[in-house]
Amino acid sequence: MSLNRIQVVQVTRVVAQVSQTDRFALYLGIRVE
Repeated sequence: MSLNRIQVVQVTRVVAQVSQTDRFALYLGIRVE
């Protein structure tokens, strides 16, 4: 149960980092254009 919870937390963290990077890339793309 705890192992499952740790995996969920790690996945959520990765998703948050990816979405943050995507937002930054979109922001840079808009600035460049």
